[in-house]
Amino acid sequence: MINNSLSAINNNLFQYLNSFVGKSISLDTFVLFCAHYLPYWLILGACIPSLFWLYKHLRSRGALKNIPPKIFFFPVFILGSGFFARFVVAEIIRYFYYNPRPFAVLDNVSRLILHEPTASFPSGHTVFFFAMATAFFFFYKRWSALFFLGAFLAGISRVIAGVHWPLDILGGIVVGVATPVVIYRLLKNNICRFCQ
Repeated sequence: MINNSLSAINNNLFQYLNSFVGKSISLDTFVLFCAHYLPYWLILGACIPSLFWLYKHLRSRGALKNIPPKIFFFPVFILGSGFFARFVVAEIIRYFYYNPRPFAVLDNVSRLILHEPTASFPSGHTVFFFAMATAFFFFYKRWSALFFLGAFLAGISRVIAGVHWPLDILGGIVVGVATPVVIYRLLKNNICRFCQ
């Protein structure tokens, strides 16, 4: 009973969000940008603190000697959390639980993005970028809000674009947040040592 209700809510919400496709060129462009191009900007944004620290180091020391480890560790931890969550944790879930994409089971899906009919749950993009945002949160709480917003926009845009169900995004948020939290708790002492 709960499963049927959840499935109906998932389906109805998908159809409502997907119904916005084709209503406005501006909205379609924004959705396409968020779903396809915004993720690249988020990855670039994850590297900005390291570039800033490197610039400060070069200005004060004038050489590439004795570069603090945090300059390299910061993007490795953030991107590494995203890659581990997406390509290990999410793939394990997809191996044991296959959920088809909306366009594979519904006839009236308006798609802005072409995609193979691979497993849908959890959303890989959402997992990756929420993991990045969560990892970023451990270092820059205030600025991480921009990453969480970007990750949410990328995820929900993929529902509007017709390639994911809303529950794929919700599952992606849970996996994306939980993975770096577990990594951080397990490696907290080493992470703090690298980031001094």
